[in-house]
Amino acid sequence: MKTTMEINDELLKRARAVSRRENTTLRGLVEQGLRQVLRGRRPGSPRKPRMHVFGGKTGFTEDFQPADWAAIKEEARRR
Repeated sequence: MKTTMEINDELLKRARAVSRRENTTLRGLVEQGLRQVLRGRRPGSPRKPRMHVFGGKTGFTEDFQPADWAAIKEEARRR
């Protein structure tokens, strides 16, 4: 199927360089990347945020323990 998309100029330059170096097409590189990203995701299941360690403490503050990505992103936008 044909489609059109906008890609960041620098990212496209890098992708074209990799495709030349690996003797593949840009299409092949994009398809490979999409397969890799989609492999670990199940349809309809929301991604859970990864836990990070800051200052020796693990996870989110109590305010964000039950939060999903949408709530976390909304709070980040407000700050």
